[in-house]
Amino acid sequence: SIQHAITQAIAIINTRQNENLQLRYFQTAISSIDEGVMTLKNQRITLVNKKLADIMKVSLAESIGVDVRRFADTKLPASIYDFLEQSNPEEEIFKINNNSFLVKKIEIFNEQNSNEAIVIFKDVTEIQQQEQKIRRELQTKGLVAKYHFKDVIGNSSAIKALIGNAAIFASTD
Repeated sequence: SIQHAITQAIAIINTRQNENLQLRYFQTAISSIDEGVMTLKNQRITLVNKKLADIMKVSLAESIGVDVRRFADTKLPASIYDFLEQSNPEEEIFKINNNSFLVKKIEIFNEQNSNEAIVIFKDVTEIQQQEQKIRRELQTKGLVAKYHFKDVIGNSSAIKALIGNAAIFASTD
C-alpha cells in the first residue's frame, strides 16, 4: 500500500539518477574526443558533439532534432546525403568548410526498425599528422629497413630474378 508505493517511488528515483549519471558520462566522453560525432534517427539529428558543431559552424542547440538535409550545401556538402542514405557505406572523404574529413557511418539496428546511425568525422590533416608521428617513432626505434633492393650488387639474370621475386614477396602481407 503506502509503504509499497514509497518503496517503488524511491526505486524509480534511484533508477533515474543512475540513468542521468550514465548520460553525463556519455556526454562527457563524446565531447572529449577529437572526432566530430553525430547521431541520426530517421535522418533527424539526435546528438552532435562540440567538435562537429565547430566543424559545421552551428550551435549545438540549433542542430539537435533537425533533419540533416536542412544543412544541405550551407553546412555540409550535398553529396554527403547520398552517402548517409546508403546501407553500410564505406568511409568517404568530404570537403567541409575548406577542410577534408573522412566520414564513416555506423548503422544501429534495433527492434523498432528505425533508421539510426552514428556518423564520425575525422579531420584528414590530423590523420596525416598522426601517421607521420607514428612513422617518426618507428624510425627512431629502428623499425625501418637498413638495406633496399637497389643496394644489392650484381647484374646477372639470377640476381635480377631474385630481386624481382623478393620485391613481389615484400609487397604482400
